[in-house]
Amino acid sequence: MHWTYEKRNRDNLFQGDVLERSESLNAVLEEIHPHYHSNTNNKYFIVLTQTCDLARRGSSGCKARYIHISPVRDVDLIIDRIVGEFSGSDFSPHGPVYSAKLRNQLYDYFTKLFNNNIVEYFYLHKDLVQEFTTNCCAILNLSIPLKTEYHYQTCLDAKTLQLTEAFRAKLGWHVGQIYSRIATDDWKQVELKELVTEQLEKSGFFVPHNKRKIVFNKLDEWKEARPSESLDAITLADIVSSIPSDKKLMIDKVEEIIRGFKPIQDLLDAGMIKDTHIDKLLQRIKDDTKISALLSEK
Repeated sequence: MHWTYEKRNRDNLFQGDVLERSESLNAVLEEIHPHYHSNTNNKYFIVLTQTCDLARRGSSGCKARYIHISPVRDVDLIIDRIVGEFSGSDFSPHGPVYSAKLRNQLYDYFTKLFNNNIVEYFYLHKDLVQEFTTNCCAILNLSIPLKTEYHYQTCLDAKTLQLTEAFRAKLGWHVGQIYSRIATDDWKQVELKELVTEQLEKSGFFVPHNKRKIVFNKLDEWKEARPSESLDAITLADIVSSIPSDKKLMIDKVEEIIRGFKPIQDLLDAGMIKDTHIDKLLQRIKDDTKISALLSEK
């Protein structure tokens, strides 16, 4: 069992309980909140109401008149939205290729997201032991009420995951927008780096900021040559990987300047220097380790 969760209590609802879309819950949603019912991206729902207000007190029931729940969706959908918001218009229309600067911004944001330090989201890691097979994310600013008197048992029967007490408190912090950090366990750095890196790799390709226009132009050329074809991931990866290094771009520019410099051309025409001399000069520049260091090639 993942360390975010604990054994389910079958007698009471708790804040943070994850509800599967059971037949009974779906029937309630279809009647009361049809928009949330019809949205197939809403794979689960999470209980937002405080645990103390959900505790049953004999025949009088619980204190809460309503159970507030929010939709839980595949984290990839949330990531796509976040990447779109961060990238704005600075990307190719033909594929997910972005500036490397964006990768650093997303790395920081994803780290906060997976550690549940973004107020409007609550990350739920997959747990195969409890048949929760997909990494998901609750969207906390989308909240809908269900009448406790009629729907408490329906929600309880749909309960599929229960957060530990610490993570219930963390969720409560999110819901109440109380900006003080609850002492929950964060991901270990190695595991978190793997998780964030995996998500970044799924999000698209990141190229140095100064080369993004080169990539975009190559993608435009590819699409113009094949207007009826779709750009698949393998072809996109090949195009991105074909972009020359900073050093290669510099050498090409130096050669262009040298060969376009009239005094050099006059010397070539007069036979005082040869093309091989220029080639040797360019080779020396290519082999110079200090130039490589200055360009910070990795």
